[in-house]
Amino acid sequence: MSDNKKIELNEKEINKANTAEANTAEANTAEASTVEANTSKTNTKEKSRKQPPKVITERASKIRTLVKKRNVVDRIKRRVPIFLAVTNVVIIVVLVGQIVMTNYNLRLLNNQLSYMQDTDDTMQAQIENMQKSFKKTIKEESSLISEYEIEPVDVDFANNQYTLHVSVTPKEYTSSTDAIVYFGTNEYKLDYTNNVFEKNITLNVADDYDGRVSFLFQNGYKKSTEVIDNYSGFLNIFDSALSGKLKKSPSYSNGTLEFEGECSYALDGKKKYKFSTFEMCVDVDNVQTIHIDMLKTYLDEKEKLENTEKKSITDKLSDALSDGDSKDDNSVIENGKNVENLDGAESSTEATDNQGESLDEASAEDSQKVSEKDGTDKSDESTSKKKNKTVSTISGKVNLEDLIKNQIHVDGDKTVRVYLRAKTTEGYVFTYDLFNGIIDTENNGWKTNGNPFKVHYEAQDLKGGVLKIKN
Repeated sequence: MSDNKKIELNEKEINKANTAEANTAEANTAEASTVEANTSKTNTKEKSRKQPPKVITERASKIRTLVKKRNVVDRIKRRVPIFLAVTNVVIIVVLVGQIVMTNYNLRLLNNQLSYMQDTDDTMQAQIENMQKSFKKTIKEESSLISEYEIEPVDVDFANNQYTLHVSVTPKEYTSSTDAIVYFGTNEYKLDYTNNVFEKNITLNVADDYDGRVSFLFQNGYKKSTEVIDNYSGFLNIFDSALSGKLKKSPSYSNGTLEFEGECSYALDGKKKYKFSTFEMCVDVDNVQTIHIDMLKTYLDEKEKLENTEKKSITDKLSDALSDGDSKDDNSVIENGKNVENLDGAESSTEATDNQGESLDEASAEDSQKVSEKDGTDKSDESTSKKKNKTVSTISGKVNLEDLIKNQIHVDGDKTVRVYLRAKTTEGYVFTYDLFNGIIDTENNGWKTNGNPFKVHYEAQDLKGGVLKIKN
């Protein structure tokens, strides 16, 4: 019994112990749940404290959005100047490129226009030459005359007369044909010698026969007449052979004579005469004080002008060649045409100059041969060529300050004469007064009695006879 009681007692104690442990566990569980509940409440309160209301959240979102937009705007504002600067640079580069291309195209157009103008001028000149040749051919075919010549052979200004040699060859004539020349109403029968009708005819210097010269051919009862409408009288050749004008009169002050202003001049041989000398002179009381070789001055100025034109042509050629280097083969061919045109223009200019001037080639060649044999210096040869130069028709202007640089000292009331003088290769001398005045020492000027600019123009024949053409 005792053992059973002991076992029961032990079981009771074990149950009590288990119960106590269970109670302890429940207590611990309850305490833990209590602590957990308290902790969750605390966390909930803290979360409720950290989380703002919904309105505050929306405002904060808007503020953040505005801040972002402002930052974007600020970044754009900072980049706008850079963008504008880059844009301006690009625009400037584009404009410069367009200007360069426009200038290039203008140069090309200018070259093409010059070529077209030169071509047009050449075509017009060819057409005019064809028309002239056609008219000349028609006139020659319809003319009764094969050839004729009316040239002066002698001049006698002292007796106011001159002699012409007249010769004519008709296209059709027989041994019984008579040829008569009319100067105005004056009739002169020509003599037949060696298939030519010719005669020397003496006429009065004062008579004018322009457009009033004709030939009459008579063969039995048949008569034929032809008028020489392009005949220019003998005096017309002398009438305007030399002329000039001073733009300003010489100035006189305290015994000193000075020259200033322009002097214009003109020589015209009418395709009949060539001038070997041309000069400007200043005489004081019929004593030559100043002598200027105007022919040499003209030739020097012409040479300078030719050098300038050649340099200009060279520059144009260089431009044309430089343009051709940057273009294709077709453009090179185009520029080649321009180069040929420029060469043609140069030769055309030389041809035009040669129409107004003539060089005594025989004398120049003879002097050249002598210089080669004797070993003469080339500068002397060049000077000799200039001396042998003759001109037929020239005109121009000179500044007297450049020609007459030194002052002239004149004492007393003396006569000052400024004039041009020219001499033909045949020996005719022309004198044209530009100024003829008397010094007024009291008033430092010129005396007013008379016109110092009155034209006095005369010609002198080979015998020394003088013909006053204008006085």
